Amino acid sequence: KRGAFTYDALLARAEALMTESAALFAASALPDAVNKDAAMAALVAMREALYA
Repeated sequence: KRGAFTYDALLARAEALMTESAALFAASALPDAVNKDAAMAALVAMREALYA
């Protein structure tokens, strides 16, 4: 916004970040989908602890 970087430098940085995030996503041990039952159970447990 203030002209600290050239357009080409910003494009190069964006491409590098996209490449890095794709590699990290591929190497992640996280499941592809959320376990909705486990998430709901965790939410219920937190709310019960909060309001107990």
